[in-house]
Amino acid sequence: MGTQKGIANLIILRGAHYVLALKKNHKRLYKKVRNIFETADKSHYQAMVYKENATSDYDHSRYEKREYTFLPMMYLPLEKENWKGLQTIIRVRSIRHIGNNIEESFRYYISSIGLKNYLLIAKSIREYWHIENRLHWKLDVAMQEDACRIHHPNAAENFSTLRKLVLQLLEKDRSTSHGIALKQWKAALNTKYLKKLIIS
Repeated sequence: MGTQKGIANLIILRGAHYVLALKKNHKRLYKKVRNIFETADKSHYQAMVYKENATSDYDHSRYEKREYTFLPMMYLPLEKENWKGLQTIIRVRSIRHIGNNIEESFRYYISSIGLKNYLLIAKSIREYWHIENRLHWKLDVAMQEDACRIHHPNAAENFSTLRKLVLQLLEKDRSTSHGIALKQWKAALNTKYLKKLIIS
């Protein structure tokens, strides 16, 4: 789901809640949220209202620990007018152990779910990344997306969309128990099977 004010507004109007990822293209808000957490780190959150949570998992020879920190909107009051229903800002620090390498990254989120339900926010973020990681693994391993040498922005985006469409067609097919890679080979060598995938 795109992080847009209109989408956040529509979600609230429909009586639901949102947890939206903040990326660097939201320059002003991203910088504000990052700075709040960095300042809070320096003071060790002394006299601040906040919640913390941590999770870890092991998958595909990779160990990852995620540290969640949640702050209420009282630390970012002016943005409440811009983002309907905004209640909580979140930082997720990921520490990945891949072989002998350790990678650290930070992701930021905004949510209409209140601070008292911080575990629900963490669960929503985990489920989102579980889906994203599974999709990325299939696109990379079965469809060799990372090996693609297309660099033109429009072409790369178009091919990414086509790969996801093809992946969806292959996953929908229940006529064989083969994996995605073998289904691709079958479709390449058997025009009847290819037509069946497209028409179904």
